Amino acid sequence: MYNLYIVRSPLQLINAIEAKHHFQTKNNILYIIHSKSKVNSKHMYKILTMSPWNEVIEINKENKKNKLLSNVEYIKTLKKRTFNYIFSGDIGNINTAFISSLKKREVYLLDDGTMTLISHERVSNPEKKEPWSINRFIKENRYKLFGLNCTLNKETINYFTIFDIKPYKDEKIIKNDFSFLKNSFLSRLEKDLNRVYFIGQNLIDAEVMDEECYLRYIQHIIEYYKGKTIIYYPHRFETISKNFQLLAGENFIIKENEQPIEIELLTQDKYPMYIASFVSSALSSLKTIFQDSNIHSFVLKQEHLHKNKENFKLIYNKQDKSIKQIDLDIKEDKK
Repeated sequence: MYNLYIVRSPLQLINAIEAKHHFQTKNNILYIIHSKSKVNSKHMYKILTMSPWNEVIEINKENKKNKLLSNVEYIKTLKKRTFNYIFSGDIGNINTAFISSLKKREVYLLDDGTMTLISHERVSNPEKKEPWSINRFIKENRYKLFGLNCTLNKETINYFTIFDIKPYKDEKIIKNDFSFLKNSFLSRLEKDLNRVYFIGQNLIDAEVMDEECYLRYIQHIIEYYKGKTIIYYPHRFETISKNFQLLAGENFIIKENEQPIEIELLTQDKYPMYIASFVSSALSSLKTIFQDSNIHSFVLKQEHLHKNKENFKLIYNKQDKSIKQIDLDIKEDKK
């Protein structure tokens, strides 16, 4: 039997590789759904060569709008095969159509950062399901026009995850400890006590927080780590403005990375002893990989967030206890 891995982000691909080695699967088909972001695709291509696949299928390589008919065509082609495992990076409409339309033994959800926590919360608390809307109804049912299924009502979704989550009903929770990455890279790294590796977040462009407020947090963080050099890695969708660039200096270095942060830090010659962010999902994956590191999560105050407040609250509440949460004294700007 075959095994299918459906991914659409660099982290999902990393976790697909880890799952492939953990479950020791053979006849592995990798199905990559490209988004409009060329940066996203570039990061995935950096990872793709790390582990071989029997077959790689790529959709939307031109980074345009994802086409419904292309996915329908491949689902119908893959319906001719039987799968042992299907590993999926999320349970959106496209992935749900694959999962519910194909013959398989088990389905596992791969981590896509902290979205795993949010997805599991919705599954285990059905009353928190997104409200009905005509747009959502159309997206969920359009695959039925082509004779395909698009519902998880009869599916058991298991988890291959770094997070400590409690099984809901018959779910299987399999721990992802990044053993493939650790065995491949960690042994040759020397400890770095002088630098803080800070993972930026796409909060300004996503209109979650004002730029002025975000920069005040960064200024306080620079002061918090006084005496150390901060290496700031922007999120791949984050825009670094001129105001942001003014913060750069000898002790605050903005460094664009061309691969996922997990691979970026593993492939340098130092073992990062200080890693920090706000609620970046990378904090959890990096804590699993760099177990001796000090991992810091700076708390964003609810009054500074314009949206997604409940999701931020959930993520902070569910963070691993080994991640130190730091509450800065950020005052409201008086105008």
